[in-house]
Amino acid sequence: VLLQRTTPCLATTAGKVLARFAEQVALLESEMLGEVGAPDDPASSHLRLPIAVNADSLDSWFLAVFETVPNDAAISFDIRTEDQDHSAVLLREGTVMAAVSASPLPVQGCAVEPLGVMRYLAVTSPAHAARHFPAGVTADSLAHAPMLTFNMKDGLQERFIARFTAEAIRPPTHYIPSANGFVEVAKRGLGWGMMPELHVSRALTAGELVEIAPGHHLD
Repeated sequence: VLLQRTTPCLATTAGKVLARFAEQVALLESEMLGEVGAPDDPASSHLRLPIAVNADSLDSWFLAVFETVPNDAAISFDIRTEDQDHSAVLLREGTVMAAVSASPLPVQGCAVEPLGVMRYLAVTSPAHAARHFPAGVTADSLAHAPMLTFNMKDGLQERFIARFTAEAIRPPTHYIPSANGFVEVAKRGLGWGMMPELHVSRALTAGELVEIAPGHHLD
């Protein structure tokens, strides 16, 4: 069974896998025809390539990927933003053909290629740090200091907190679903959060942001 006869019609799990396979075959066929010099077929041009990328990567290094794409490439990119800890689910469902993921485990029908390390630092404004972490990071200060989170799937802050306490603490939380907005509200002292070193290095040098626990980064 490949389709659910609902309104609108939806693909089943098997249907999504089959759709992803068909897109992969079409892409391979297009590459092969280009290599052997076959004439262009307008009907098969501009293949759709859905890719899942986390917002931090999309707003930093990932855009450089498009510099390697030929101008005459018959590909239409369909970029989906998804948390790096959850993007592999979209691959498993067949929603995308590729994904930037924190998981080293290959999804069936896919291969894994290491891309590198993205370092996250726990940062906030100097005023926020002085007010909420005067004696450094402790279980008590983390429980009361306002915290920034990208969305409900963002687990980086919880992973950082787990390094300092095994308690299930629930600090006041602001949800900021924007990579650049995340940095800007931190500068304004709204809360602390885990941010890519790429994004905040300049603000740290300028003194607009500070690390609340130097040396305690997440890679």
